[in-house]
Amino acid sequence: MCKSETEAIHTFFSVNFLKFPIYDQDKWRWERFFTQECEEVLIENRDILQVVFDLNSGKKAKPGEKKFMQIDDFINICQSHDLMSEVFNLRHATLCFHMSLMTHVDELNGITHTQANRLEFTEALARVVDYYDSPNPEPDITKDSYPKIPLETKLKSVFAKSFFQYKVPRKLRNLN
Repeated sequence: MCKSETEAIHTFFSVNFLKFPIYDQDKWRWERFFTQECEEVLIENRDILQVVFDLNSGKKAKPGEKKFMQIDDFINICQSHDLMSEVFNLRHATLCFHMSLMTHVDELNGITHTQANRLEFTEALARVVDYYDSPNPEPDITKDSYPKIPLETKLKSVFAKSFFQYKVPRKLRNLN
């Protein structure tokens, strides 16, 4: 039994709350996503990422507003490019999307905390690609257990197999 409110709150947090592990989203970013090899693959395929983002974002934006991607747009991309299965399903793709979003100061008076810009979309797609073939995706996503295959290898494969139709020829790239 606690003698004061302060002691009761302290006891509550030390006994109950701190038992639960807190997921560190940056750990995946630093260990899997922010690598030189992964960066090279993403730079090589930035035109594809831009086309996919432009085609699937801004559907609910007002004229003149910056384009953002909603969760339904992201799920449609995953479904139409065979990045979902019976094991890696809607729940896991949604989890990857939300884990890639940056923290916003005011999440009460706006909806930008539920929308992804191009960088956040790229990270969400990389998370899906990384965990897509996991036999048990949810614990892997939330407990920092990573697949053995490097992320850059998986990204190369997905860009070659699923997103090849968006490839912009070099001649056209140099015109811009």
